Amino acid sequence: MRPRASSVCSSILVGAVLFFLQLQLTAVGPPSLDDFGDALARHIKDAKIHSLAVSGFVIREDTTSPRGQYLAARLCESLFQRHRDLVIVKPVIFDDTLKAQKLSPRDLKIPERLNQIGKTLGVDAVMLGSLADTTAGYLLTVMVRAVSDGSLVFTTELSIAHSRVFDSLAATDADTAASAPRAGTKGAGIPACTHAPMPVFPAEARKAEISSASVILTVVITQEGRATEIRVTRDPGFGFAERAIETLTEWRCKPALDKDKKPMAVTVPIEMTFRN
Repeated sequence: MRPRASSVCSSILVGAVLFFLQLQLTAVGPPSLDDFGDALARHIKDAKIHSLAVSGFVIREDTTSPRGQYLAARLCESLFQRHRDLVIVKPVIFDDTLKAQKLSPRDLKIPERLNQIGKTLGVDAVMLGSLADTTAGYLLTVMVRAVSDGSLVFTTELSIAHSRVFDSLAATDADTAASAPRAGTKGAGIPACTHAPMPVFPAEARKAEISSASVILTVVITQEGRATEIRVTRDPGFGFAERAIETLTEWRCKPALDKDKKPMAVTVPIEMTFRN
């Protein structure tokens, strides 16, 4: 069923300035990982695995990555929707459990640590993944390991082409702070959004009978009026953050102006509200 949301309320808050955007919107569809998820599910079921915890995927040296977190969440959502006979523990739960037990992704290479996390989550196996940059885009390597003894059940790869979502998220991998000054401070103006497509309401949220939710993000609006360096600061789960990221890559804005009235890149917080 097509979502019936009539608008997305996006607010850019800068100090005392409250900037509301309420636009008539058209739906935008997300890229699909269903085929890859179906192939993974076949391997998982062939291995007699009934429950699986999915970790947020990492980049070099087992470093957590916005791209990896996004991709793990999207893949997990596909498995959840299309393979209901599998018990799936989502990346946010997996990664929170790791932190609570003071473990890192690197610790999961140790059978005893893997067994420890598996018992806590009550699963047969864990899915781990790593992303590497390639000339054409990115290479995702996925491994499934049994928690009983740490043995490798199978490994597989997926080539991913460059896309607005991945390339935007890639900009945040190396940096912890945004590259542009905050809008409305030190002579920086405030951008004005001119085109804001409606995000697709997540199927997982609809099934859970969630009627509305909000995602808060920090975004750099470039001199060309495009959203980049997207960081999620509040995520209600159920696929809302992923849909917000996908939609922001479609945004077009009039860029902020500096004190000399020239276009400049600025950092803005944005609240995107979903209604089913």
